[in-house]
Amino acid sequence: ETSACVSEDGMTLYFASNRQGTKKGLDIYISKRNAKNQWGKARNAGRTINTPFDEDNPCITNNGKTLYFSSKGHFGMGGFDLFYASHEGKKWSEPVNAGFPINTTADDNYLSVLSGGKVIYRSKIIVTNNMPDDIYKLNVESYLPLPR
Repeated sequence: ETSACVSEDGMTLYFASNRQGTKKGLDIYISKRNAKNQWGKARNAGRTINTPFDEDNPCITNNGKTLYFSSKGHFGMGGFDLFYASHEGKKWSEPVNAGFPINTTADDNYLSVLSGGKVIYRSKIIVTNNMPDDIYKLNVESYLPLPR
């Protein structure tokens, strides 16, 4: 398991793992807390979210309706790009690439969404300069959908 987040109500855990049953690489999994306050069996988020490549760094918005994550498998600008998908009934919508300036040709990987979707913190890995990840703060005006 590489990264995780918990829904605002503390009842749902989203995490990335390369456990048995993944599509290959890292997949995003979901586990629900039960009435005994224990985590239930983790289930794969499904083919709409997960590809044969790596999906990582899930971040669920305050309302639990929009999942942000990084992926190497969905069509993107670089290695890892940031995507979002909405929970519609019992399934996820097709992931949408967050686009420029959120994504670049570098690996755009880690993401944290705050203030009702108006502030994003993310890291960017720049392989060419052999420097550690940089963290960027973005004040979102209209780049990504705000939580419903």
